[in-house]
Amino acid sequence: MTRIRGAQAQQLRDERGDELVADAQLIDRWLARCSVNTVRAYRRDVDRFLNGRTLRRIRTEDLESFTGELESVSLAPTSIARKVSAARSLLSFAYSSGYLPFDVGGKYSAPLSVSCRSKRELSEEEVRRMVTLEPGQRNRILLQTLYVAGLLVSELCVLTWNDVRKDWNGVQLRVIGRGGKIRYVALPESLSNHLLAIRSATGLGEPVFRSREGGRLSRIQVLRIVKAAAERAGIEDPVSPQSLRDAHAVHAIQHGAPIESVAATLGHGSVHTTQRYIGDRPTAPSGSYLQLGGEVSRTESREGKRP
Repeated sequence: MTRIRGAQAQQLRDERGDELVADAQLIDRWLARCSVNTVRAYRRDVDRFLNGRTLRRIRTEDLESFTGELESVSLAPTSIARKVSAARSLLSFAYSSGYLPFDVGGKYSAPLSVSCRSKRELSEEEVRRMVTLEPGQRNRILLQTLYVAGLLVSELCVLTWNDVRKDWNGVQLRVIGRGGKIRYVALPESLSNHLLAIRSATGLGEPVFRSREGGRLSRIQVLRIVKAAAERAGIEDPVSPQSLRDAHAVHAIQHGAPIESVAATLGHGSVHTTQRYIGDRPTAPSGSYLQLGGEVSRTESREGKRP
């Protein structure tokens, strides 16, 4: 009897080992869709979530326990939301790939404190003050570009002059988003002119927003620029580049932009992502609904379509 139990235990260990290998291969495929900047963070998140378990053993209760564990160590709501979102994304990918028989993550609704944005949104007046009180030309245009184009900080940092396309209708940005996904965002004439004005005699491969050393700005440097602008504008709450992207979505919706337009401009793969982004607010390209400095900014996004 003991030998039978031992043989069964060995078989179970072998099966678990096979599952772990298959899980690792699936996770690699899932991470291949992500940008380089997020791969490490997502891998840490799912390693913490799985904690040695195989994907086929995960249940909805495990997501609930994971959320509770994260809240118990006093992580910021935004950090909790990212980690839970990473776990749900992996589970959804495993289901859509046929690896799991059902979508465990799709059945889980995170608590309101996790799923909602933890920081209040910037008002239009606050964004306007951040821009107009910025003394530096480059930084002023950087702030406008983050807001009007709704860019992620990683998307802004990798912009080169080869991504700035000028035509009869102004300037279009070729934006390289998560997973190398490309979209085009047209800028209003005033911002187009200001952006082109900061270009010196540099090649097409040179960064649009250069550091003092001549290379591209890092995400940390952009964060410092945004924080300084917020302090200058008298904003006491924490502000980051993501705050300007959040503000783009909220302000565009408030001015009547269709949610599909906001999703396209921000590069969301689904309007459901955009709906979670802006909450339960009522719903031309979304940037055209933004107001900055007394003028209406007109932007548009055409995903995957060359100008």
